[in-house]
Amino acid sequence: MAEPKWLSAEEMRAWQAFLAAGALLDRRLDQQLKEEAGLPHAQYEILVRLAGALYTSKSGLTYQITQLEKAGLARRGPGPAMCAAWSRR
Repeated sequence: MAEPKWLSAEEMRAWQAFLAAGALLDRRLDQQLKEEAGLPHAQYEILVRLAGALYTSKSGLTYQITQLEKAGLARRGPGPAMCAAWSRR
């Protein structure tokens, strides 16, 4: 197996700057989503991915959520912050 190619000093600085910017962006998004939607960034990301993956009718979605509830994998409850966030989509 070939020896890995290490980054030059300039490439390392660029990579570290990229990672720092990503971390700052993630923290800012997390803060804003908590303030505006009551959800941390990770939970909002999951909801966005689910919304993009769901190609079903509202009644079909309701049925599937009911099945998930029966299996103990989901729970319905009041969520005005989440409702407000989804209404802005």
